[in-house]
Amino acid sequence: MKRLSAILALAAMALYLSAETIRVRVSDGELGIPLEGAAVGERGKSERSLTDAEGLATIELPDGFRRSFVVVELPGYRPASVPVREGQGSLDVSLSMTDVIEGEGLVVERGVPGKSDEKPGVSVVMDSKDMKTTANFGLVEDVMSSIKTLPGVGFSGGWSAQPSIRGGYPNEMGTVLDDVYVLYPFHWGGAFSIFNPNMVDTAKMSHGVFSARYGRAMSGLLEVTTVKPDSGLVRVTGGISTTSCDLFAQVPLGDKAGAFLGGKVTYLESMQFLNDVVLDAEPKLSETIPTMPFIRDFYAK
Repeated sequence: MKRLSAILALAAMALYLSAETIRVRVSDGELGIPLEGAAVGERGKSERSLTDAEGLATIELPDGFRRSFVVVELPGYRPASVPVREGQGSLDVSLSMTDVIEGEGLVVERGVPGKSDEKPGVSVVMDSKDMKTTANFGLVEDVMSSIKTLPGVGFSGGWSAQPSIRGGYPNEMGTVLDDVYVLYPFHWGGAFSIFNPNMVDTAKMSHGVFSARYGRAMSGLLEVTTVKPDSGLVRVTGGISTTSCDLFAQVPLGDKAGAFLGGKVTYLESMQFLNDVVLDAEPKLSETIPTMPFIRDFYAK
C-alpha cells in the first residue's frame, strides 16, 4: 500500500513538473490599458489566476496538450474564451465592456422652487406647511418671520423684517416673486414684507450659491412662489387679527385653469378714530400721527 502511494505521488509530481506555463496578458479592447483583477483559467477547470496591475497572469496547462481554451472574466466586461495551442507560451486577450443601453438626450429644465431644489449648505426651501406656525404670529402675519429662522440668516430684531444673509447688509439680499425681480418687497420702511402667508406656496432661501442671472443679489437670494390656482374646487381662506384682516379665494375657470384672488388690509385708522372720537382720550393720536400706517395689498393670479 505504501509503495502504491509513493508511485502515485511520483506520477503526480511528474505531471506537475511537465506542465506547460502560459503567460496571459489581459487589456481593455477599446482603451488598450491593462486590466487588473481579471480571472484567468482553463475552460472546464475551477482554478483561476488573477491578473496583476500590468494585466498579467500565468496558468498551468498539462504538457503535451494539443489545444485548449483559456477563459477570462472580469465584472463589467464580456467573458472571453480564447483558444491556445501547445508551445504557444503567451496569449493576449482583449475584453470589451458589456452592452450599454443608451437613450435620448436628457433635458433638465428649471421649475418653480420646491423641495426638490433644496441643497444642503446652498439653499433651504420652506413650503406653506413649514411656515404655517412661524409666519402667522406678530402684529402682521409675514413670511419673513419664517425666513428669519433659517440657517445663514441673521436678524437684529427691532422694527424691521429685513434679514441679514451671511452677515451682509439687508439690501444686499435679492428677492424674486414668481420669477419677477422685486426691488423693495416691504411695507412701513422694512417693518413687514409683502409676502402674506396665505398667498405663498414656497419660499427658497439661497444663502450659498445662486444663479448669476439675478445680478442684484449679493449676500443671498429669496425666491417666493405664490399659490397655484386649483382648477377643481372653490376654496376660500382668510384671517383676522387686532390690526388686519385678509381673504383669499381660488375659483376654477374651466377644467384646466383657475383664478387666485385676494388681499390684505389693516385698520389701524379705526384705533385712531376710537381713541380720538369715541373715547375722546388725550393726547390725541392724530396730533402725533397724522396718518396711521396702513397696508393695502391685493393679489391676482
